[in-house]
Amino acid sequence: MKDEIYVWIAIVVAIVSVAVYLRILYQPPISLSLSSSAILPSRLYPFEVVKLPVTVSNTGSIGIENLGIGIFVNGRLDSIYRVTLPPGKQVSFAYNFSAISPGNYSIEIIADPAKLYPISDRSAAKLSFKKRSFTCTLARMPLPNT
Repeated sequence: MKDEIYVWIAIVVAIVSVAVYLRILYQPPISLSLSSSAILPSRLYPFEVVKLPVTVSNTGSIGIENLGIGIFVNGRLDSIYRVTLPPGKQVSFAYNFSAISPGNYSIEIIADPAKLYPISDRSAAKLSFKKRSFTCTLARMPLPNT
């Protein structure tokens, strides 16, 4: 009789453990993609502002809450956006990039840069924009017609 009670206690503990794991710890994989319709100009001038439109799409069957979208310029975090998306929906935002000096600039947009969410395909959660060297200086910037 005593052994039977221990067996039932072990079964209940196992069921409760699995239920807690599934309810609290387990997160199903998130499926999302990043896209952009940005067409970068062939020449950029220092302090010229370029809008980079970014669209985040939730292609999965579960909602995404408070997901960080990191904007990295030359490998350094420049800004972070937070998005919440129901399944099958998308959201767009524009990142304004302005170079402060001539040089090479690499812009990467990464969903969940801290890797807190179980994203199923991390390659679809990354965008890269690479710009060639600026060939101008501040003195050569075009002046507006007055």
